[in-house]
Amino acid sequence: MTAAKSSSISLRAWPKEDKSRDSLQNLIACVNEQRGSFRNITEDSLEEEIRAAEVGDSDFNEPDTKILADDGQESKAKSEEVATARERILEHVAQARMESAQTLDFVSLLVSKHVPKATETTLSPYVRENLPPGSLCVETIQQSQKSEAEKHNEELVTFGWRMQSLGNAADSLLELATRLEQEVERETKYWEGVLAVKDEGWPLCHLPGERRTLGVRFGSAEGTSPELRNRGTAALRRDEDGAVMLDRGPGSSDSMLRICISRKGKPGLSSQESVSTEILSAHDCLLDQELQHEMLREARSLVNQNVRCLGNTIIIPLEPDEQISIELEPLSQPHDSDDSDLPNALLLALRLLLCHAHRQSIHRRSQPPPSIQDTPIPRPLYSILRPIVELLQHRSALNDAHKFLTSISRVIKSLRMYEVSFTASQESSTLDLSTLLSKNADTSIPAQEALINALTRAHQSIIEMDFPSHQMKLRLDISTNILSPVFGTAFTATVMKFPSDSVVADMPKLQTFSLLSKVEKHILQLLTQDLMLTLISNPVIMNDWVIRGPYENKLVRKGQRAGEDVIEINLSRVSLEIIWEIAGTKDRMKWTGEEELEKGQGIIEFIKSLTD
Repeated sequence: MTAAKSSSISLRAWPKEDKSRDSLQNLIACVNEQRGSFRNITEDSLEEEIRAAEVGDSDFNEPDTKILADDGQESKAKSEEVATARERILEHVAQARMESAQTLDFVSLLVSKHVPKATETTLSPYVRENLPPGSLCVETIQQSQKSEAEKHNEELVTFGWRMQSLGNAADSLLELATRLEQEVERETKYWEGVLAVKDEGWPLCHLPGERRTLGVRFGSAEGTSPELRNRGTAALRRDEDGAVMLDRGPGSSDSMLRICISRKGKPGLSSQESVSTEILSAHDCLLDQELQHEMLREARSLVNQNVRCLGNTIIIPLEPDEQISIELEPLSQPHDSDDSDLPNALLLALRLLLCHAHRQSIHRRSQPPPSIQDTPIPRPLYSILRPIVELLQHRSALNDAHKFLTSISRVIKSLRMYEVSFTASQESSTLDLSTLLSKNADTSIPAQEALINALTRAHQSIIEMDFPSHQMKLRLDISTNILSPVFGTAFTATVMKFPSDSVVADMPKLQTFSLLSKVEKHILQLLTQDLMLTLISNPVIMNDWVIRGPYENKLVRKGQRAGEDVIEINLSRVSLEIIWEIAGTKDRMKWTGEEELEKGQGIIEFIKSLTD
């Protein structure tokens, strides 16, 4: 038992580390206790103290006693001042409390005569014990009698105050009437402006965030960007004069499309439009911003057509040394205006195509929805740039073909033979606007729809060409489609008429090319064959000459060995060159379309002079 009492087991838990010891509050308290205040602690003093501790100087291990003594005296004086102020405040509070209690007892004792039960809780215990209720009373002292003169003076004063009050009331009513009249005029002017906006065809609505605010919707509901859709509504607020003020909210910007045609990197013709009214300006700015957004999305799919995006600028190739730049510019930014038709026409066509895409989107939404699928159906890209790129490529190819045929016709004409004639028929997409509208005047299709159909349909043109011998005829079909499988402009050359006994009969009658240079080479080859057929068909000058082969441009005599009596004809788009070797004599002659053969002779007379 004694051993049991002497041995004891402690069941107390192991002490835990006090986490609050390293808290910021404890650290600040320790610094104040050791250093007195943060005011005396600087980075330089701490560095000096660390260096002194490393060296072993004990003077820096303790704070300056003089500074500590000054701080102690200062803190003591502040403490005494705070204590004195506290006592003074407490005295004032006690005095105010005593005066309010006495006032409450006085009023309660005065009221206790008439309502004794109401004052039982408000009287202090001392007053309730020593003074009975109702012991304090109030009586009205009879006023002294006034003379007639005093009464008359009081009546005059009363009448004067009454007249002054009535005058002030009348002035206030007149001022209110004037303000009401002005307010009615402003309201009338505001609602007349609202009705004018409605008569112009703009739909009115309530703002989503402000149901009591009237607004106007000038943006399209088919916009793909939520940010642009939200900007399509603006509040119709009233200014100080009562006029309608369009409040488009924060983040709205006045910027419109600018189309610039540059040549070899130098800016050229430009187009930038503005409108007179503020709503039309906001509508056009929002339309151009949405148009820029959709064109940037579509331009990424037209990289194979050399359409590039440099930031927010879209660059479309026009000619080998020309390009079209489309970008947004603020209306306040100055620009060089030019009376060019192409930039204005392109800007108008882009806006029409965007509106056409909106109508197609409305038509798709009006159709029955497809079945529910696991993956959402991607929204198709608006076809805005594709018709413009196709039209520009087609017009460029057609113009290049016309230039080539005109140049080669000039060369053939200088030979004083039969001329090369060609006719071109164009689809409505390549006609000018006046011709297109005149053709559409007799139909019931609106002009806008006719223009959209002309822009979006397949672009095709036909060129028929008669050769100098009138024995051959060529048809050239030019079609442009930047989608699969063409991805550009295709040239289809068809030999419609040819001599059955000529070497042309062995050549392919239908060939399709993707480059105009190959088409030019094919046409030059056919023209060379036709020219040689015309020469050998004349028995007077070249009765004993034949064409060496179906794909060759050389004439040789019958029965001659190779390398003797050869006439080679090289035809290009700008010149004709004849190289001959007859009777051991070699020479050449070259002509361009700007000059004729010497001595006014045609090529037939010139070849006759060689073969004689």
